[in-house]
Amino acid sequence: MELESEPLLPKEKCLDQTELIGYLRQTLQGPEKDRVRMHLEGCALCRDALQGLSRVQPPTRIPALVQEVNRWALKRLERTKLKKKSQKFYILLSLTVFIVLVVVLVAYMAYRSTERRERLRSHPAHGGTAWSNPGPRKNPGLSIIDAGNLFSPVLKDFQGGGLEDANGGNGPLVG
Repeated sequence: MELESEPLLPKEKCLDQTELIGYLRQTLQGPEKDRVRMHLEGCALCRDALQGLSRVQPPTRIPALVQEVNRWALKRLERTKLKKKSQKFYILLSLTVFIVLVVVLVAYMAYRSTERRERLRSHPAHGGTAWSNPGPRKNPGLSIIDAGNLFSPVLKDFQGGGLEDANGGNGPLVG
């Protein structure tokens, strides 16, 4: 079974305020009155508007009420537009703050990595050989000791100057 429904908006242009008020006050004549009546038979929206206008007492208040409703609708639209603009602003602000935090975090991680490499370079257990003579390569990379220490926790003795061996010198780090 197919549902029959009337379209939401009519195919022809709806009646304006003056035509509806003229029909209500019965001031329309001849073909114009017939055109309005025919339109009202096919347009539920205009029928509802006519019914609402017929309830306004005294009828001379209708134009003032229509203007008031229009002003109210425009104010509401402006508030909605402002709300959407402020939402866009806060979304962009949040995105900017997030990007700045990510950049700061990446910079901090790079700084910590560089700081750790510098501490390993200066440690007496390495003897400076891994970094002092890198050979013909431009970028020597990490030595085996450096690579292992980058991912393990820093030993307490490493921070204090290293472990001493039996001969009184600094021995290798024990992890």
